Amino acid sequence: MAGISNATPLIALDAVVIDTETTGLHPGKARVLEIAGVRIVGGRIEPGQSFRSLVRPDEPIPAAATAVHQIDAAKVVEAPAFRPGLARSR
Repeated sequence: MAGISNATPLIALDAVVIDTETTGLHPGKARVLEIAGVRIVGGRIEPGQSFRSLVRPDEPIPAAATAVHQIDAAKVVEAPAFRPGLARSR
């Protein structure tokens, strides 16, 4: 017998999906290189409700990380540092 649930289906919820690219996988050492987000309403991406910002890590980007996401030092040289990058993306 199925239980009764008051849960709202995820498709009915508005959400913001956040994605990051980093200098590596170690949570204590890796630095953010890019942050992006999209707004989802009714299960669909909202046109014009997204952002993307490269972020300057202020440390070398390992070649192994660049091989994954193709973000190298030349791409982030003029990018904001992490905090200003978040404020600018709003």
